[in-house]
Amino acid sequence: MYLSRLILDPKSREVRRDLANCHEMHRTLLKGFPETPEGVSDPRNYFGVLFRVESDRRTGLPKVYVQSTFEPDWSKLPKNYLADMDDNPVSKSVLHQYERLQAGTVLSFILKANPTRKVGTMLKCDKESKREGKNGHRVFLRRTEDQIAWLLRKAEQNGFELLSIKIDSKTPDLIAAPAGEVYGWKSSKSDLREENHRLTFGSVNYSGHLRIKDRDQFLQGIRTGVGSGKAYGFGMLSLAPAR
Repeated sequence: MYLSRLILDPKSREVRRDLANCHEMHRTLLKGFPETPEGVSDPRNYFGVLFRVESDRRTGLPKVYVQSTFEPDWSKLPKNYLADMDDNPVSKSVLHQYERLQAGTVLSFILKANPTRKVGTMLKCDKESKREGKNGHRVFLRRTEDQIAWLLRKAEQNGFELLSIKIDSKTPDLIAAPAGEVYGWKSSKSDLREENHRLTFGSVNYSGHLRIKDRDQFLQGIRTGVGSGKAYGFGMLSLAPAR
């Protein structure tokens, strides 16, 4: 597993485009990886790519963290996409660090997520009778208590527990901070016509401390990401030793 840090040059036309369009950012980052084998329909999933966009504290420039199961080659990014500075980009293997993790280990974490619930899905009785029904759609959870409850459920599903949760921002162990909406456009072809679809994702920046309960389940959760919107900058669980 590899972790990369890319500091972007906002003077680049491609960078400005990608920061305004999460689907284009997704497509650009995949240029750092080789062609997929024949029959692979989801390159992001195949290469295990997750990413998070934020602002670099030191320079104020846009920064992207990228996690992948394949080693990337960032020289394939568009010309002048990266800021001209030392140690940019940085990419390293973190597999040995994750392999040392054990049940009971306490870690600090950062997670940018798209907490949602699915509505309009087919009823169980319809499924059993094979009736046609709605596939449903995802609705962003706007209340802080719902966002916290969402993460508690994801923690249980991914082999870890949150040590404590306090909504008071002055004394937090876990912070759930609204991070605005993320937008994009995605093209699709229908009846020989190409249509553009607007993408809108609500986002929340979580940070806090966790304890590993099930090591294998936890490592799988790190690899696959947490929640929905993984192709668009959500779900990457960043870890550090607890302070």
